[in-house]
Order: sequence, then C-alpha cells, then structure tokens
Amino acid sequence: MRQYEFCSCWRVLTVSEAISDINDEMKEFIEAKTDKDKADEKSDVIWGFGRLLGAKSGIHYVEMDGDELHYQKITERMNEYSCIRSYKKRCTKDKEMQMNKLALIDIDGTLVSATEFDESKAKMPEYINYWNEQTMNAEVFYEGIKQLKRLHALGYVLIVLTARDTTCKPFTVKKLKEMGVYHMITGVWHRPVEMNGLAPSHVKDVLIPRIENRYKNKFVVAMEDSNHAIMKKHNIVVIDANTYNKGGK
Repeated sequence: MRQYEFCSCWRVLTVSEAISDINDEMKEFIEAKTDKDKADEKSDVIWGFGRLLGAKSGIHYVEMDGDELHYQKITERMNEYSCIRSYKKRCTKDKEMQMNKLALIDIDGTLVSATEFDESKAKMPEYINYWNEQTMNAEVFYEGIKQLKRLHALGYVLIVLTARDTTCKPFTVKKLKEMGVYHMITGVWHRPVEMNGLAPSHVKDVLIPRIENRYKNKFVVAMEDSNHAIMKKHNIVVIDANTYNKGGK
C-alpha cells in the first residue's frame, strides 16, 4: 500500500497550479529524446492529472493508472534528500543553508588526478582552453568520491572550490556529472580570471571568506591534497587526499 507522507511541497494544489504543472510536464514529454525519458515524462504527466483531480476534490491526489514511475521517483527523492521535487528545487535547501556546516571540496588531486599545468602559460587563453579540455581525461579517485558521498550523507553542504579558472566551469560540471556526484553539490566556485597566475593557496585564501559570507555559514572540513596550511588558517579540518591519491604533498 502506498504511503503519502511527503515534504512541505506535498499540499493540496489549486486547479490553476495543477494545470500549470501539467503544461510544464507536457512540454518536457514532447522534448524527451529516448524511450526511457518519454516513459518517465509520461508518468509525470499522468501524475499531474491525478493532482488536478485532487485539486478539484480538495485533496492531495487521486491515484491514476500509469503513475508508478513518478511515485517511485518521488519516493526515492524523499529517501535521499527529504523532498519530492528535483534536488536543485528541493524545499529543504534553504533550511540546509541555515543549519548545515560547509564542506570544501577540491577537485584536482582530490577527486581526480591532477592535469599537468604550465604556469608560464597561465595568462594565455589558447593554452587555458586546451588545458580545460584535457581535464576531462583525468583519472577518477573513487576513494575521494566515497569520502564526498560520506560527507553528503552526514548532512554537510558541499561546496567545490578549485583553482581552475572560470572558463573551466563547463568542464568541471560535466566531469562532476560523469562521476555521478553533481546533484550532491550546492555550489561550484572557480578562480576568477583576474587571479590567473597567482598561487592556488592565495586564491583559496581569498575565496573562502567570500563563500562563507555567501552561504552565511563556516567551512568546518575540507577534502584537499594541498593548501593544508590555508585550511588550518581558517580553522578547517583537513581530510588529506594524499592518503589515497597515490601522490605526495
């Protein structure tokens, strides 16, 4: 028997809200490319009609044939992060920002192998573009992924902070998605272009207070292969990536 004990998003909709949701789901169904995606979006549309019937009756939902995929999806979301909506739109997000401490997550040498970088070319756009593409070939450190997932499970707000410059962000996001962890990340911060040529330790020293101010909270732990002194300066406990990344300080 189904259980309908969900988050605060689970309320009786107005008819206009339900119709708007159906229209949104219909657009996604039309745009779906694969049979799997179409089946998923079809179930979302059917769920929308169940919500519409519920709205007309003053209740949350009327069960519909074909809504199983959507029910399974929102149940899994509830188990993972306590909201029926997508992770980026979750109703628990604001509460997490206020209550949970921040965890700083480095990338190169921590989640993936470091891509060799020629500092003498740090201000050459052509070289930077080439280097950005090469980061996609970095080896994944699965122990690092395991540590990241552990922090997420403990309730930390995960913030990626990398000395890669901002032009690399599309590649960083793509790599995080490939590794299956992007949905766990609240923010991805890169080196401002004007800081190119400066030491990564200096970049992170400057950005840490900015990020803490942005999220109204403090970093308490960091996954890092280097920059340990900077982390300690900001009273951040270090999870040393050198214990698993086959490298040294």
